[in-house]
Amino acid sequence: MLIVCLAVFTTGCGVPVPSVSIPIADIAVTKNDLIVQNRSGSVRYDVQITIDDKYTYVADVLPLGKSSLLLAEFVDDRGHRYKRGLLNIRNVMINMPDSIVGNRYYRW
Repeated sequence: MLIVCLAVFTTGCGVPVPSVSIPIADIAVTKNDLIVQNRSGSVRYDVQITIDDKYTYVADVLPLGKSSLLLAEFVDDRGHRYKRGLLNIRNVMINMPDSIVGNRYYRW
């Protein structure tokens, strides 16, 4: 009996672990907007979104579905607004506070 129990516990339940994490937000960029699609299953509060590690926007509420955020609303630590130039956005980081697991960071 002990051998059977050990065999069951060491082999696992047979469900494979996902090889990649499933993002709970998608992003897209237009000429003037950053579009964030919240697919987390719930409305998120105090979401901080940072472009190129410099320009930040804090959304008091990020509803489910798509939200369009004006790129001009993103500011750096000196208060300068983001200006779309010749270069494309290199990266976007989203910090979604979660009361159960703490902060979740997603980077594109």
